Amino acid sequence: MTTKSAKEKILIRRAGKKDAGILADFRYRMFSEMRPDENYSGKKVRFIRKSKSYYLTHVGLKSQFDCVAVSGGEVVGCGSILFLDGPPHISHIGTRLGYILNVYVVSERRREGIATRIMERLHTEGKRHRIRRVSLHASTSGYPLYTGMGYSMNEMYLEKVL
Repeated sequence: MTTKSAKEKILIRRAGKKDAGILADFRYRMFSEMRPDENYSGKKVRFIRKSKSYYLTHVGLKSQFDCVAVSGGEVVGCGSILFLDGPPHISHIGTRLGYILNVYVVSERRREGIATRIMERLHTEGKRHRIRRVSLHASTSGYPLYTGMGYSMNEMYLEKVL
């Protein structure tokens, strides 16, 4: 069990290239936990390799912000926000959009407020980049966190795999 003093020592910092491997591993874990009935073990090595390559190329770019939660020198969570340019929308003229993804906390550190702190940092970075609206895809377990932070379903959103 984690003590209160350990909870208070969570640092949310910008991820760097040295974090690419852990970001890739956490991304794999996130998908595996979201879909426990799927067996992704055959894809694990390639997925982590491709994800690490992505992070090595994209971490630190102006088009996204990646962060990690650190406790006792160990990375225990992460999250990302992509900054997207789009045309004005009739209900929000601002053209900058944010898409949050990869919010993940290791299982033994959940329910300590770490995901909330990660989300708050991503929101701060979004505001710093003049983002007015953010969206995300929520897992079943993450849904209460996001709705508790003011997110609501957008019934107009559809998706198609090309």
